[in-house]
Amino acid sequence: MTSESANGMWTPLSIADLVNRDAGLLTQVEGILLAAAGKDTTLSPVGLARETDIDEEAATDLFRHLEQTGVLDRDSFSGSIADSHYAVDAKRCREVLTAARHAGKAITVFESQGPPETTVRPLVTFPADPGFREVSPSDFGMSWLMPTLTREIKRCTDSIVLLSPFFEREGFERLQDVLIAALDRGVQVTIVSRYLRDQESYNRQVLSDFADNVQDDGVSTESLHLIDYTGWSEETPDEARKQEGDNPAFTLHAKVMAFDDSSVYVGSANVTDYGFEHYLETGVLIKGPEVTNFRKLIEFLLASTGSQEIRMG
Repeated sequence: MTSESANGMWTPLSIADLVNRDAGLLTQVEGILLAAAGKDTTLSPVGLARETDIDEEAATDLFRHLEQTGVLDRDSFSGSIADSHYAVDAKRCREVLTAARHAGKAITVFESQGPPETTVRPLVTFPADPGFREVSPSDFGMSWLMPTLTREIKRCTDSIVLLSPFFEREGFERLQDVLIAALDRGVQVTIVSRYLRDQESYNRQVLSDFADNVQDDGVSTESLHLIDYTGWSEETPDEARKQEGDNPAFTLHAKVMAFDDSSVYVGSANVTDYGFEHYLETGVLIKGPEVTNFRKLIEFLLASTGSQEIRMG
């Protein structure tokens, strides 16, 4: 064990740190302390550092902590604390370190029973701007959007839900093969968009072609669900309820992709060639408890009277 951080700076070391980081080192330190007590000799931080992997500054911190808990009593003073000598109280040493071990186990159990942490990975599509040619997403602490989405699709075993207001054939083709493979292994694929009841809408044409391609590959469309979420005012005549007609009373503009119950993508990119390749798009991949909130929202949306399944293919 080392007490240096990634930037080379030393970090404080306490009894709790020993319990949490390195049980073997804790046992070694305890043995050195009890040996000194048994021989009725004193011990210094410098001496402890020589016998272990702990550096002098960290050993000095540890000695301060041990002195505060009554394990050590300063026996002699020198120019620095590191060179000062301490007498060891063997009984107190056993009491404190035994209590620390029990506390460490209790904390470990508590943490294991708690909910997992939510993680967020920033995602990006770079624009077709020459200024971006010399940089990569990692320069900004980010990952490529498209490869991340396809990787998550490939991992799915239960369900995929894609919400997008706009589809474009070249863009959707980037997801088509992995979505067909997901359907082939029994994954439920649900795609929610707008204007799917409009026979002439571009979204419907793209998704209708997709349904045909699924069947052409010998894969059943039974697990494919295409949902139109476009609400119209009662005053809007039927001939105006289309993409090139009146504005809907409500619809979706969200760009969301949920993968099983384990992760969800939320971002700015439509399912288009420009969204996946030519424009600056950003988003995040979320994993952890917060995914449940998006799943609840999706389930509520799908149960809404504004959602209507459209059969194609």
